[in-house]
Amino acid sequence: PFLTALAAEDRGPTDLILNGDTFELARSSEIACEHTDPALGCTQTEALARLERVLTAHASELAALGDFAGSGDNRVVLVPGEEDAALLFPEEVGVRAVAAFGAPPGRVRVATDGLWRSADGRVVVEHGHQFESRSDRFESWPLPFVERDGQRHLMRTSGQRMLQPLVETYEAQFSVVDNVADEMAGWRFALAATETDGLGDAAMVILRELLFRFS
Repeated sequence: PFLTALAAEDRGPTDLILNGDTFELARSSEIACEHTDPALGCTQTEALARLERVLTAHASELAALGDFAGSGDNRVVLVPGEEDAALLFPEEVGVRAVAAFGAPPGRVRVATDGLWRSADGRVVVEHGHQFESRSDRFESWPLPFVERDGQRHLMRTSGQRMLQPLVETYEAQFSVVDNVADEMAGWRFALAATETDGLGDAAMVILRELLFRFS
């Protein structure tokens, strides 16, 4: 309906900005990215395998977006967020995601500088995870990688390291805990409904997110 409404308005060339976390690549129940060093996330191969599962599950949505991008002089831009930072792997992941839309060349792209600016410079779009107070902030954005033993890995932020096990635990009880518009509202409900003695180091991360979250 959204794309149909855009087409009906017929305002001419339209830039559609998908502002981060378009693909859930930071977590997967099927493809683990487990390494000895907890600061190491997925390799490019692992991230690509996660992406392929998402692309298969959402082929119809991608096709609709691809049709939109192929109409007139429309464009679709993927701004990476903390959940799909793997799109910034230069050789395969971002390239594969763009190809999955099936749009003409140049109509879909990944914002490899980590944000999008309009041609006139008057509009800037970024996902928001890079704000100074965020626990899911990457220190070297938009190159969220670390080399180890000749292998490039996606970094795992401090927030991801502490909160991911907690998310997996709470999702088993509250499936929408991280699918609420105000994500911390979901956490508040989950924490209020359960025992919290076992939060450990994650307690401080959650407290910081609650205190310093942006509207």
